[in-house]
Amino acid sequence: HPFRVTLLSFYFFFYFVCLLLLGNYYDTEIDQLVNVFHTNLGSGLDSIDAATRQNTYGKNSLPVPDPPGILRMIWNQLADFLVLILLLAAVLSAALGDFIAAAALALVVFINVLIGFTQEYKAERALAALNSLDVPQAKVYRDGGNLVELNSAELVPGDIVELQSGGLVPADLRIFEAVDLQIKESILTGESDAIEKITEAIPRPNLGIGDRKNMAFMSTEVEKGRGKGIVVSTGKNTEVGKISKDLLSAGSKVTALQRKISRLGKILVLIAVVLCAIIFGIGVARGRVPILEMVKVAISLAVSVIPEGLVAVVTITFAFGVKRMLNQNAIVRRLPAVETLGSVTTICSDKTGTLTEGKMCCQDAYADGEEYSFSGTGVSPEGEVLNSSEQPLMKDCLPRGLERLITVAVMCNTSGIRNGDKAKGEPEWVGVGNPTEVAMVCAGLKAGVSKEQKEAEGWKCIRESPFDSGRKRMSVVYRDDSGRVLVLCKGAPERLVKQCTGIFDDNGGDETQPFTEDMFQRIENRASDMAKKGLRVLGLGFRELNLSEEEIMELDTEELECNLTLVGLMGLIDPPREPVKRAVEQCNEAGIHVIMITGDHPTTAKTIAQKLGILTEEYEGAVMKGPEVDALTDEQIIALPNFPCVFARVSPQNKLAIVTALQKRGEIVAMTGDGVNDAPAIKHSDMGIAMGITGTDLTKQSAEMILMDDNFSTIILAIKEGRRTYDNIIKFVMYLLSANSAEIFVMMMSVAIGLPIPFTAVMILWANLFADIPPALALGVDPAVPDVLQRLPRDPKAGVFNLWTASIVLYQGLSMSLISMLVYVLALWVEKYEIPHARTLVYSALTTMQLVHGFLSRSMRTSIISLETFKNRWLIGGFFLSMALLIFGIYTPGVQDILEIVPLNLLDWAKIFICVLCHIVLVEIVKLELRLRAHLMRADKRRFFAEI
Repeated sequence: HPFRVTLLSFYFFFYFVCLLLLGNYYDTEIDQLVNVFHTNLGSGLDSIDAATRQNTYGKNSLPVPDPPGILRMIWNQLADFLVLILLLAAVLSAALGDFIAAAALALVVFINVLIGFTQEYKAERALAALNSLDVPQAKVYRDGGNLVELNSAELVPGDIVELQSGGLVPADLRIFEAVDLQIKESILTGESDAIEKITEAIPRPNLGIGDRKNMAFMSTEVEKGRGKGIVVSTGKNTEVGKISKDLLSAGSKVTALQRKISRLGKILVLIAVVLCAIIFGIGVARGRVPILEMVKVAISLAVSVIPEGLVAVVTITFAFGVKRMLNQNAIVRRLPAVETLGSVTTICSDKTGTLTEGKMCCQDAYADGEEYSFSGTGVSPEGEVLNSSEQPLMKDCLPRGLERLITVAVMCNTSGIRNGDKAKGEPEWVGVGNPTEVAMVCAGLKAGVSKEQKEAEGWKCIRESPFDSGRKRMSVVYRDDSGRVLVLCKGAPERLVKQCTGIFDDNGGDETQPFTEDMFQRIENRASDMAKKGLRVLGLGFRELNLSEEEIMELDTEELECNLTLVGLMGLIDPPREPVKRAVEQCNEAGIHVIMITGDHPTTAKTIAQKLGILTEEYEGAVMKGPEVDALTDEQIIALPNFPCVFARVSPQNKLAIVTALQKRGEIVAMTGDGVNDAPAIKHSDMGIAMGITGTDLTKQSAEMILMDDNFSTIILAIKEGRRTYDNIIKFVMYLLSANSAEIFVMMMSVAIGLPIPFTAVMILWANLFADIPPALALGVDPAVPDVLQRLPRDPKAGVFNLWTASIVLYQGLSMSLISMLVYVLALWVEKYEIPHARTLVYSALTTMQLVHGFLSRSMRTSIISLETFKNRWLIGGFFLSMALLIFGIYTPGVQDILEIVPLNLLDWAKIFICVLCHIVLVEIVKLELRLRAHLMRADKRRFFAEI
């Protein structure tokens, strides 16, 4: 009945609001949840109630953004300010009948749009991976307790869901039944270990996701056991749903250089308008030139101001940078992101899978009073067992205490490793089961001990008692090859030692020493020392039984796991990646601050940070926890006097808040990660970086760059390429503006003193497109300077030009223009050249100086003599190509008529050669001055070089 449906909808909505007011689900008792959700733990919901709730809460699916269409991507390329100005100039040129100039400008726009669109079309996929996180099927109790399989989108709050090993969690659940239930939540927390689930309420406020052990979250994986839970959140209200909302709220990014180039373009347009107005006014006031002709002159001047090739050269240089980064195992999804890398001042990195291997391995062992360690990392049997002197031990003559410890570790174990399938892109070895147990299997293989070997020798499993979160232990009963019945047990040290009455002591036989208070304290201290090193510590023990198999099966678990003999301890860790420490050092040298942000335990995070050099003695206490971040406002986070370099137990929202705070502090932030929990911060950062191997699809789609080898060190190589790209962009921007400013000065001076216009619009376009662009493109692939990673990052707030660079551009432009004007005046007034001849001479002189200026533009401070002039073969090729095009225009019939120029003689070329030498001398004088200043400013040398 419609009235009943409406009433029920209000009823459920009211109770849902009440539950929100009560607080989080993890601190609420199951009985209270049952009442609030109006459900039954045994029979679940009936279909009518479920349909009504779905009308209220919506489907249990994640919001998916609309993918950008082709027209939208094309518009993104056309919306650039300089591109729009070029289009306007093309329209005006066509309106005035100058179709050649209009076609040339349109060609520039077409090239830029084509390159940018092609790259974006290949890479951009608007978070389509959100769909892959939806779980297709769920086992639900409906209509009186019938267990049915439903599409997970049909789940509603109050449904009773069954979880089984190997499945995915279909919604956010409050668990009320757990049988050895372990769920891997690395996509949300970053922790590589599965979380043991409990059913009791946790009456503590503001717990992070990783500590809500009575909750199961949508899209996480059930690694072991089984359980049941009440659906408490669906769709966009789940933890994964909140992340998707954060991602959808992130707008498109505009890089620092894009903003600077856009601002530069607006300045140039303003200059063009002012100059056009001045020149047009002077011409009209004198009355010597028709108004229509002055309009064409004004447009020619505007064409001189705006570097037509700038947009195309920037785009092509980005494309070259993308290609070079691909060779460094880094995929860049958007062209402008190349430049952002070079401007990064802070890298916020996830720990698990980025700074560390993302795979547990045994690092230390303690047995019979001796310390041991294991070499090798990751899921691999390759490595050795080392004694306290770091000497390798022979597999066939291990100390008896160590051999017994490893035997317990590999036999009290339900996991293993297998050879990877290369056809599926798997690594050489793949772990099967719990990561901690997989690490113990690998440790056993390094010591020459395996379950398969023991079972082949005659060991037979009689009974298994799985791990339980209440007793924090696991045990198995085996009959060994000699007929002895052994209970093998592992678990949390503080729980296991309470079940022990003795400790293994090898005095030539299997002797057990009584477990005294002194021994207990020694083991406790050893376990504490391991934990302080960031290790997950497990105790291992055994017991010999003189019972039949039938009697053993009748014992309860507590009776079985008592009177144990402690064999020793094993310490496991997700180890740091070997090249990362050097990469962190390089970041420090480059003035880049590295911050670790992880969902892992603070002790573990601190240990890894210290090993990698992220957390130094200077910042010994600089570790902040997620709840502490929650307690601060955004303004308080921004205002932190000593910004922490390690954040632990953080939520996805915490990561986003940290990245946002750093951005508001004026930092250019790169965020790396591999899990869904990293995606919002990655999307909102200036440079999002995802792991290509271990990264989730959602994280990759949120990122600007993807590391194909999951190696943090690759980021440093990419930053080097980014700085190189940025440097090269600045080189050719200065080159183009120096060249174009020279054209402007020549035009202005000619009009001011009443000389004929030296350049037509077509001549300027020919010079700017066919003479200037090849050297500019060659500067875009100029090799990186040796100290590119030893200088500080550029100031994010600084423009493309500062006082130094703007002065240099102005000086170089004046140098070329004054030399050109001298040639032009002498040709017209002294040598009495015809106007076409004089125009051709000044045009050729200025163009040749601009081409040679390409070599001078490779550095603002280093002499052309010491720059390894011929190292950039592309620049040499660009020079000769542009000279060939210049000569082609001068001496080719038909083209001469279009450009309105005439052939030159040898004496003219000699004059041009003298002009080039004069310009080189003038530029080298300024470079010498800059080198002397840098020498005198030794303390600020890195900052000075960063500025110029």
